[in-house]
Amino acid sequence: MSMSRLLMCVIAVGAYFVGMMPINTMAAPKKPPKKYTETVTTKDGEKISFDMVLIPGGSFLMGSPADEAGRLDHEGPQHSVRLDPFYLCPKETTIKFFMAYYRETVSAKRDFIAVEEAKKDKEQSKDDVDVITGPTPVYGDMTMGYEDTHPAIGITW
Repeated sequence: MSMSRLLMCVIAVGAYFVGMMPINTMAAPKKPPKKYTETVTTKDGEKISFDMVLIPGGSFLMGSPADEAGRLDHEGPQHSVRLDPFYLCPKETTIKFFMAYYRETVSAKRDFIAVEEAKKDKEQSKDDVDVITGPTPVYGDMTMGYEDTHPAIGITW
């Protein structure tokens, strides 16, 4: 599995879809979404598994009609948006899962290694997640006292 899939899960759960879910634009599926379990083996040999569900693609109209009461200027103009199908984790990313991704992308070093050096670094991810793509260094105790099965909180990019 590529770390880009792992990244998609983290981004999607963390912030990517906040405020973007269209309401009443598609009919409810007649059957449960197609899902599969992805297993990632980290550099340390740890196996982490997570479920993914297929989100069907489709089109919807985004934006408010110009004549809608209370409409603000930034809510228009209306335009058609098409989304390709994609897989998404149905549950929040756990602290354990995020920290595995964090370690795998060597972002803990991003403030201390120049971009050119990071590309040469032996620990650089095999999927070329660079110093720009990875998460910012953790400030303080990311777990905030919670167990590693708790949803990851306080993540910045």
